[in-house]
This record gives sequence, structure tokens and C-alpha cells, in this order.
Amino acid sequence: MTVGHIKVWNVTLTVVALGAILWYLSASTNTPGIVYLIAAIFLNAFSIYARRAGAFHLRRGDAPNSMWLCRERAQVMLMVALQLTTVALLSIWATKAWKSPSAFVLSNIAVALCIIGWDHLVAIADNPQQEGISVFMTVAGRPRTRRVFFWVWCVYPLCALILAEVFLLSANHAYPTVFDPPQMGLLIEAVLSTVAGGLIFQRYRSTSFRGLRKETFVLGGFAVGVAAICLQVFFAWAPYVIVLSNWVVACAAWSAYWLWHARSSGVSLAT
Repeated sequence: MTVGHIKVWNVTLTVVALGAILWYLSASTNTPGIVYLIAAIFLNAFSIYARRAGAFHLRRGDAPNSMWLCRERAQVMLMVALQLTTVALLSIWATKAWKSPSAFVLSNIAVALCIIGWDHLVAIADNPQQEGISVFMTVAGRPRTRRVFFWVWCVYPLCALILAEVFLLSANHAYPTVFDPPQMGLLIEAVLSTVAGGLIFQRYRSTSFRGLRKETFVLGGFAVGVAAICLQVFFAWAPYVIVLSNWVVACAAWSAYWLWHARSSGVSLAT
């Protein structure tokens, strides 16, 4: 993802997150999912800061490695903010029995954005420009990128659930609430987060790093999760929605921590 693309995503995500917050607050709706939207705005602001820091290094004529690091960190925070935004919207919609075609369309747009976000994060783990090159996974003696695993063993099989939604909506028969588009979207996003987080962990687990503060990511994800859970329990959200939405947040924080390890070739790990 280029710096120009990151800038476009920064602006779009800011507009969507702020618009959603203002919309649901003006509608006087009890939406604990707003906690996720607020966290997404802060992460997006950090992404903007990292992107501008990279531009500053470029103007000052610093080494390309510094600009690479700023761009990758901006991209990580941006994609994690995107995950929080999609899970916020899906969790808000999942609190209602919403089974209309518009619910199907909006929920699957959110799922598509989630896939885009995780695809970019897994691609960072596969980036050959970082230390340790890309360290591809090996299957039957042949190297395979993590993106191949993500799409073949996760994304494509989950398309069957979307097809099941189509058949259920077109049949006009009663079906379990778990198959409502927003709730199914949450389930798909939880599976995507689990698989992508595992692939990212597999890339960096055997690498030694210095100068990183794991506590920052753990406490950040914990604070967001606890605040959301308290509000969700207070407003009597379904346990299904509470568990899945906060699982996605945990996977996002986990992935952000490991992707923070990415360093351009030749950059000292002590930062």
C-alpha cells in the first residue's frame, strides 16, 4: 500500500467512524459499540501521525529504512482501526433482529472490508523487504505465502456461509438468529481474525526482538475490551455478540503487537 493510498483510507475511515458515532448518538441509541469506533479513531490518528513522520523523514533526506518503517506502522494501525470499525458496526446491527436485504448488503460490505484489512496485515508478514525476508510457509516441500493460506483455507470456505445467508433470506422461512446477516458477519469476522492472527504469530514467533513494549498492546486491547464488555453487559447485549466482538478486538491487538516487530532489512532492532 502506497502512502497516497494510506492517506485516502485515513480520510475515509475518519469520516465513516465520526459519522457513525454522531448518527447513533443523535438517534439516542444504546450502542456500546461506539467504544470500538472511538478506539478506531485514535488508532487512525496514530496512523496519520506515522504517515506524516515518514513524509518528514523523506523531506529531511533520511535513510529509506526510516520511511519504510513509518509507512508499515501507519498501515498496521490503519488496518487495525478498520477492523475495529467493522466490528463496531456489525455488533451494533447485531443487537436487532435485522433480516432485510439492506442488512445483508451492509453486513457483507463490512465483511469485505474486514477481509481487505486482514489481507493487508497478512501481506505485511509476507513482505520480503523486512528482516528475515518473508519466511514463507512450506507445504509438501514447496514454499507458500501466508496470503495463499488465508484465502484458500479461510476466505473461500467462508463464502459458503454467505451463500447460506442468501438461500435463507430468499426462502422467507424462520431461521435461527445466528444466521441474521449482522450476526453471521460477526462470526465470519471472528474466524478471519483468528486465522490471520495465527498466521501473523507464526511469522514472528521465533524471532528475537528488543525495544518493544508488549504491555502497550496488551493493556490497550484489554482497556478497550473491558470498557466495551461493561457497557455491553449493562445494555443486555446477547452473549454471542459480546464474545465474538471482543474476540475480534483481542485478535487485532495481538496481531498489531507482532506486526510491530517488522523491520526493514538493515534496520537495527533496538528502537
